[in-house]
Amino acid sequence: MPSSYTTLPARSYQAMNETRIRFYRGIVVAAAVAAAGCGSAARPASISHSSSSLKASATENAARSAEPGHSSPTAAARRSAKNSRRLLLALPQLGRLTGRCGSEIRYRLRFHANSERSQKLRISVSGGWERHRELSPDETFSFRVPVSHHNAVNETPRIRLATSTTSEILDLRARARMRLAEFDGTGDCVARAMRVRANTHFHFG
Repeated sequence: MPSSYTTLPARSYQAMNETRIRFYRGIVVAAAVAAAGCGSAARPASISHSSSSLKASATENAARSAEPGHSSPTAAARRSAKNSRRLLLALPQLGRLTGRCGSEIRYRLRFHANSERSQKLRISVSGGWERHRELSPDETFSFRVPVSHHNAVNETPRIRLATSTTSEILDLRARARMRLAEFDGTGDCVARAMRVRANTHFHFG
């Protein structure tokens, strides 16, 4: 069966191989010289190009931050911190109340129930509304409280919160009354007044 391959003379193959080796070594030597900075113009040109790229990038970022709808990372972090909820009241084995006081119209509050058992919740606002809820374990209830301007301070009317839970071992009950206000323009809440009562009744002893 005839072969489709052509056999080159040994001298031609050797010449081709030497040409490739010389060309390959030339690339290696050139790359090594450029990396070592032996050329007179290679390294300064690279540094100048990098500096120009950094300046262009900084100018572009500054222009983007100045455009409407774009904010700096610092401003975004400050806005996120102002909108995050903070702990206002913790009731052992019952739940916790969190919220923010950054609005001049109403404050947003949330009660987070205990994660182990269901419970009853009653919340009321003086001169306003009253809510009754049956909360499952780890359930949350969010509500809004109106704000009024009084003595140069934005504050809420009196808020009443009552919650209770029952198990085979004990009964837990807690009541809280409070008025909230904003602190120093940061959106954090302070208690203008607060009173909390809690009691536990064990089913033995």
